[in-house]
Amino acid sequence: MPQIATTVPPELKMTPLADQSIFVRGAISGVVRETLIAACLTAFMILTFLGSWRSTVIIATSIPLAILTSIIAFSAIGETINIMTLGGLALAVGILVDDATVEVENINRNREAEPEKEMDEVVLDSASQIATPAFVSTLAICIVFAPMFLLSGVARYLFVPLAEAVVFAMLASYFLSRTIVRRWPSTSCGEKKGGGTCRQPQSLVRLRNVLKGPLKAFVGAIAACWRFLSITGVFS
Repeated sequence: MPQIATTVPPELKMTPLADQSIFVRGAISGVVRETLIAACLTAFMILTFLGSWRSTVIIATSIPLAILTSIIAFSAIGETINIMTLGGLALAVGILVDDATVEVENINRNREAEPEKEMDEVVLDSASQIATPAFVSTLAICIVFAPMFLLSGVARYLFVPLAEAVVFAMLASYFLSRTIVRRWPSTSCGEKKGGGTCRQPQSLVRLRNVLKGPLKAFVGAIAACWRFLSITGVFS
């Protein structure tokens, strides 16, 4: 508006009737808020149960990296940052850390199960074990939004950007889990010959021991409820 006002005669008065930037700023704040919540909760769980602050940082940073990759893809196809694309990113934020979390947990599990193995071998074996399941689960989420590309008219212009945002973010999350996340063991514990595990802070060990009982009781209660519902035939 100020730039346009300098090119018109001074007798012409321009008065804004609506400001769409209010909604865009609100959508941006929503994406940032959801990103922070997802990163903080995931980081807390990883730090609590795995005890590695470096893997926690890598998983937490996978969210903004996936969003940035999605924005780069938008720019490549000529899409803009609008309410619908930001809404798609807000939908995808909660599941962007799934691939990275599964990768880190599987590496940690195999490292504890086979401590005599070299770290690089553990990383490669762990990555190969979940490569296909993680890719299939990522595609399953993307396929949900595939019908939106078959829409036409106004609905297509509204919902295709949202679907593109989710698909690009999910594919970026999988790509990051296969590249950056796989390198965390080499830097978190050092190149230990013959494997080995990281020394975890005693405070995290005590916290994990405190949470173990309530979590086990919670999972047991859910399993009992599921068995009761199955026996009574609620789902039949």
